[in-house]
Amino acid sequence: MADPDRSRASRRGTELAAIAAAAWTAIIFAFIPLVRPIQRALLRAVDQGWITVAVLLAVGLALAAAVARLRRLPRPARSFDLVWLVAVTALAAWCAWALRGRPEEAIHLLQFGILAVLLYRAMRPAGPDLAILAAAVLLGALLGTVDEIIQWIVPARYWDLRDVAVNAGACALAAAALWRLDPGPWRRPRALSVSLALRLASALLLLLALCLANTPRRAAWYAERVPGLAPLALADNAMAEYGYRHRLPGIGELKSRLTLAELAQQDQSRAAEIAAMLDRYPDSRYLQFFRDHSAVGDPFLYEARVHIFSRDYHRRHLAAAAPGSTAAQEHATMAFRQQLLLERVFGATLARSSHRLDPYERQRLKGLDDPRRPFASKTASHLITAVSEPGLRLALLAAAAALLALDAVARRRAKMEAAA
Repeated sequence: MADPDRSRASRRGTELAAIAAAAWTAIIFAFIPLVRPIQRALLRAVDQGWITVAVLLAVGLALAAAVARLRRLPRPARSFDLVWLVAVTALAAWCAWALRGRPEEAIHLLQFGILAVLLYRAMRPAGPDLAILAAAVLLGALLGTVDEIIQWIVPARYWDLRDVAVNAGACALAAAALWRLDPGPWRRPRALSVSLALRLASALLLLLALCLANTPRRAAWYAERVPGLAPLALADNAMAEYGYRHRLPGIGELKSRLTLAELAQQDQSRAAEIAAMLDRYPDSRYLQFFRDHSAVGDPFLYEARVHIFSRDYHRRHLAAAAPGSTAAQEHATMAFRQQLLLERVFGATLARSSHRLDPYERQRLKGLDDPRRPFASKTASHLITAVSEPGLRLALLAAAAALLALDAVARRRAKMEAAA
């Protein structure tokens, strides 16, 4: 017979965990508008590398806490448990290190790792099963996607599909650790637990399908018609854009919203017009360019100006780098390849513009170029090129429908289990 006191204590613990999970989610969402000011203030005091160090230290402390928890489990700890926890921690540390270029994003590993633990504690049944653990990961990933949607709405914050993956990955890493830290015993997943996981997975796919259909053209359409949504039509705030990946022999790769044939046609037919427009926006008016023009309105003009900026950005960093250093060679190579790209794709336009490169400067960059170094222009790197928008939408909707069909089967099984 179940112990009433123990049952009440378990329910109380579940309620507190649910409250904690809700509070932690609210804190994550509330800090979205504050991240940039805090980041700027922090970077004025310390180098951004210290943010990565702090995250790595937090990951190390999490491992120490996990080992201490492992030793307190009512079941005997095994060598496999410790090896597993060390492996999960090493993977988390590697992810944090891989994000060192954007260390503020590494903090998401901590935010959503903690959230996954709280969600699992709130959802955990008396006899834990892997379906509930998966459900906690899926709910955390769903909230992580909502987090990115809020960032897209908030001024000076942006949607990033890579951050959606980081948030979901943090939840998965936490769940992998929980698998060995839960005292168990693990049992065969209940039909209701499987149904919950399937519904959350289908909800996540449907939300992603909506996000990946939210192209700048659609955002501009509804932002124009709904009062107060005008900022969502900003050119630099795209949630999803689709385009083409082009390989240029002797140069490298670039992504564009236009095909190579369309780029060539516009370069020939609009060279004088686009060159005159580019000349109105020297580096000192670069930000004004984004306020006046968008990728939706004129992708050829937009991409030409951004490629010019990328070339000049690397030229400025080359001037600041130590001569002969690795950084100098990297910036020289990037600047020269961008110049070659401009000549190949926007050649007629560039020749008529004041942004064309001095022949002496071009020759200097050519001498510093490393032909062995691969080049992929980061301009428009966010464009989705592996699949078309209709194809991706169909795949996501079909997957969601399949999951809902499996959910119907799981629900029928749950009724059978309840009747047995």
